[in-house]
Amino acid sequence: MKKLLRMFFVADLPIATAYPIRMGIFYYAAAFSFLIAAYFVIADTVKNPNLAKEIFIKLFIAIILVGLVFFIVTFLYSKIVSKDYEKIVNFADTLSKGNLSEERINLSILADADLIKIKEALERLRNSLVISRELLKKRASKNK
Repeated sequence: MKKLLRMFFVADLPIATAYPIRMGIFYYAAAFSFLIAAYFVIADTVKNPNLAKEIFIKLFIAIILVGLVFFIVTFLYSKIVSKDYEKIVNFADTLSKGNLSEERINLSILADADLIKIKEALERLRNSLVISRELLKKRASKNK
C-alpha cells in the first residue's frame, strides 16, 4: 500500500518535478469530473444535440487551456520553492559535517511556513552546537 501511495503521489521524484505533476493530476481529475457532469446537464437541458456537442467541446478546450496556464504557474512556483528545499538540505548537510560557520540561508518569499520553521530550528541547532563547542574548548583548556 505504501508503494502504491508513493507512486500515485509521485513522492519519489524531486519536488520540482513531482509538485507540478501532482497538481496537474488533481486539477485534471477534478476538471474532467465536472466536465462529465456538465455534459449530462447540457445534454438534458439543451434539446439540440449539435448545440450540446458544441458547448461540450468549448468547455473541454477551456479546461485544457486553463489547465496549461495552471501547470505553467505551478511549474514556475515549484522551481522557486525547490531551491529553498535544496538550501535547507545543504544547510543540514553542512551542519552534519561539523561546519558551523556563520552563513545564514535566505529562503524565497514563497517558502512554505513549515520550511521556514525547519530553517529556524536548524539555525537554533547550529547556535547550540557553537555554544557546546565553546564550552568543550573551555573545559578542555581547564583540564590541561
